[in-house]
Amino acid sequence: MADESAAERDNPARYLQTSRERMRYDEYRAKGYHIGSGVVESACKNVVQIRHKRPGMRWSVEGAQEVLNLRTSILNSKWDEFWQRRRQRTNSSIQNPVNILRAA
Repeated sequence: MADESAAERDNPARYLQTSRERMRYDEYRAKGYHIGSGVVESACKNVVQIRHKRPGMRWSVEGAQEVLNLRTSILNSKWDEFWQRRRQRTNSSIQNPVNILRAA
């Protein structure tokens, strides 16, 4: 399968023909979609790198994910929604003592 992909990649005309359906850039732009990777790269820098890649920073996977969840909520103006969902989860755990025992 890897050889097949390499052969397709190495033949630009064939690649363009077989990928034609995915390359409707005019349609995507008309819908307001971003075509290049710049927007995604910028978001990664803004959300992840600014907070997680400072000198001396060390993160566990779980801790990094929690901080990303918070940063994403802030940057998307969904801070209040985030905390409301969190409170609901906490309240449902308290109402069901089995969940507390499982968490311990």
